[in-house]
Amino acid sequence: MISRDRKGWSKGFYLGVWFPIATLFFLGGGLASAHFFDGPFDWRYRTLSTLSSASSNPNGYAYCCVGLIVAFVMVLPLCRYFRVRLEPIAPRAARFASRALTIGFAGAIGVGVERLFSQSISLHTHKAHEYVALITFFGLFFGIAGFWLCLNLWLIRVRQWPVWALTALFLLSAGPIIGTGLSQAYLYFIPNDLGWVGPHWAEWGVPLYLSLAFWEWLTSVAIFVYLFLILFCLPAENPVGSPKAASGTPLYRLNEGRRPD
Repeated sequence: MISRDRKGWSKGFYLGVWFPIATLFFLGGGLASAHFFDGPFDWRYRTLSTLSSASSNPNGYAYCCVGLIVAFVMVLPLCRYFRVRLEPIAPRAARFASRALTIGFAGAIGVGVERLFSQSISLHTHKAHEYVALITFFGLFFGIAGFWLCLNLWLIRVRQWPVWALTALFLLSAGPIIGTGLSQAYLYFIPNDLGWVGPHWAEWGVPLYLSLAFWEWLTSVAIFVYLFLILFCLPAENPVGSPKAASGTPLYRLNEGRRPD
C-alpha cells in the first residue's frame, strides 16, 4: 500500500512512484537535450556539461539542466531514509554517508542551476565550477559507497548473505567512480597534449577508458542503479527495535547473548 506515515513516505511509494519519476526526469532531460544537439552526439567522448552548455547546445541545454535539477531534488529525501534504516547496523558510517550523499546531491543541483542560468560561475569566482564539481564527485562517491557498505553489513549479519557475493557487489558499486578518478589522475600526471575530451579523441585513437565523458555517463547511470538497489534491499520499516539501537548500539549486537527460542 502506498501511503505516507508520520515518519515519512513508505518504501512502496519511493520504489514504485517517487524514484521512477526522478529517474525519468534525469533520463528524459538528457535524451531531449541530445535530440536537440546540433550534429551527432557521441556520448563516449562528449561530457554531460556539453549537453548542458548554452554555447555548445543552445537549443537543448535547458532540458538537461531541468532534468538534472528535478531528479536530484526528488532523490534528496533518500539520504534520510537510508540513514534511518542503516544507522542501527553501522551508526557512524550511516551518518557519514548521509551527510556525504546530501552534499553530492546538493552539488548536482547546484551544477544544474549554474548551467541553466549563468553557464559558469567560474566567470565570477576563479575555478568555482571545478570546485563545485569536485565536491559533488566526492560527495556522491563517499555517500554511495558508505551506504552500500552499510547495506552489505546488514545483509551479512541479519540476512546471512554470502560474504564473497557482497564483497564483489561492494567493489562493483564504487567501480565507475574509481574508474573516473584513476583515468583522470593518469591524464593529470602523465604528460600529454590531448586537451579537453571531445570527438577528436576517437579520431586519434585515444582509449575509451581514458575518456572522462565515458566514465561520467557510466557513473551517472550507476548512481541511479545503486540507489534503486539500496532502496529495494532495505526493509520497509525502520529496523530500530529497542532503545539501545536508537541510542547507537548496532542492531546485530542486540541479539548477542539471547537464548534461542
